[in-house]
Amino acid sequence: MAEEKPAKEEKVEEAQEVKHGLLDTLKSKFGEKILEAKLRRPRRLQVRIKGEDLYPVAEFLKSSGFDHLSCISGVDYEDRIEAVYHIWSYPRRELMQINAELPRENPEIASLVPLYRAADWHEREAYDMVGIIFKGHPNLKRMFLPESFKGHPLRKDFKTEPMSWYSEGEAEMWETQVDVSPPEEGETETMVLNIGPQHPSTHGVCRLVTTLSGETVVKIEPVIGYLHRGVEKIAEKRTYPQFLPLTDRMDYISSITNNLAYVLAVEELLGVKVPERAEYLRVILSELQRIANHLMFIAAFGADLGAWTVMMYGFREREMVLDLMEQVSGQRLLYNFLRIGGLKEDVPEGWVENVRNFLRVLPERLADYKTYFYNNEIFIKRCEGVGVLEPELAIELGVTGPMLRASGVARDVRKDDPYSIYDRFDFEVVTEEAGDTLARFNVRFREIFESLNIIEQALNDLPEGEVRSPEVPKVIRPPKGEAYSRIESPKGELAYYIVSDGKSPNPYRVKIRSPAFCNLSAFPHYATGEIIPDMIVNFASVDIVMGEIDR
Repeated sequence: MAEEKPAKEEKVEEAQEVKHGLLDTLKSKFGEKILEAKLRRPRRLQVRIKGEDLYPVAEFLKSSGFDHLSCISGVDYEDRIEAVYHIWSYPRRELMQINAELPRENPEIASLVPLYRAADWHEREAYDMVGIIFKGHPNLKRMFLPESFKGHPLRKDFKTEPMSWYSEGEAEMWETQVDVSPPEEGETETMVLNIGPQHPSTHGVCRLVTTLSGETVVKIEPVIGYLHRGVEKIAEKRTYPQFLPLTDRMDYISSITNNLAYVLAVEELLGVKVPERAEYLRVILSELQRIANHLMFIAAFGADLGAWTVMMYGFREREMVLDLMEQVSGQRLLYNFLRIGGLKEDVPEGWVENVRNFLRVLPERLADYKTYFYNNEIFIKRCEGVGVLEPELAIELGVTGPMLRASGVARDVRKDDPYSIYDRFDFEVVTEEAGDTLARFNVRFREIFESLNIIEQALNDLPEGEVRSPEVPKVIRPPKGEAYSRIESPKGELAYYIVSDGKSPNPYRVKIRSPAFCNLSAFPHYATGEIIPDMIVNFASVDIVMGEIDR
């Protein structure tokens, strides 16, 4: 440890020199409007401002290369409301956190939709849950709850008692207003078709209010919230370890990566160093989970196309991963295996060899997939050129993960902002150029091979030792502060923003940045102009799990 310390300090010093330049520029440009500016750690900057000063500061940051609006969170304190923005700069590889202070009585702030179109759904969520009013938002209405719902659940004074979700006489809880005015002269009459929420092709309880002209889709409005369980509110009533099992139940196809994003945030708050063996095993488990997710995607994608054979193939190979997960955790879906400071326990004897066998068998099985898909004229015609998402629009809408990389944008949190020990592995960031449904399928299929590559490297370097840090106290009560952890989950950028009050064993606030939530928000912007069957295939390529979206 003593030998590594000087190198670590030198790295921090270098980062401070680079980042203080931007902070100094902000202070000189905006003067007293910047209430506080500091470097939290390498690649993490923070400024505190009054709510009325947000727009010019955000405008300056965007012109300085902060091009990816990652998340917007609302936090209710005793004396104020804070709108917290996390904006990542891909050119600078830095994350800016903006804490904008608002009064509790009338928390109004300018909408950032004109600057970042990705802000649309983030702002609606903060309005729904915390009651922040975003002036200038094009469609400010509730995100998860019906318009008749009283109050904002993530306010500290919200009463969590049985209540009616309906206003008296309300006919439909999830009413969506649709323009049904007659067409103008020369225009085709339109009709509105509800696809979902009880429809297998919406991959859960998602409702697509689809306006059609003939069979051509002219408008789509996703309606979500049918699976909303108030997970972020529940977090406030649970200790830090008690909340961990609930992370499994969001993206239940990728439980381990949900565990990882959460424990990384808590470990940052605590300042805990995870043992080397646990870090390597976390990477192996995360990449196995990525493979399982992508195999599930292939199976579900095949089902949406009517390709029942490949659906069974995908489930068959996924079972191999679930067998490995069951051996370490005793579970096949909701693992709850990671712990703050490491893992629940070490892997059983013989497990490493079982993983090596899996690495040998899976590529042989995947060869059948290549034959099935790429020699299938129907599959190619159904996917090629359908649902084209241009790279500029994808970045603007905050799309991440395989969807973004399918549009030719080589962005991956594992490379751009490495966490755990991912910077030790040699792997390719898989991209495709077409940006269509076929490209999104190809990226996920090719990423399976990169995950196999990472797992093999990790197995070869797997050290002996403990798998849980002794630094973690029995009662976890982190010092007062904030942490924002980002990982590359199978579906894209998954992040946890956690606030600790320094007194309670429960988190003061937990905000979850769901990659599927953000990717779904982009769907209406590029899916119009297609016929209904093409829209279904396009929607399948988004790869959503409603448990993660609704939370």
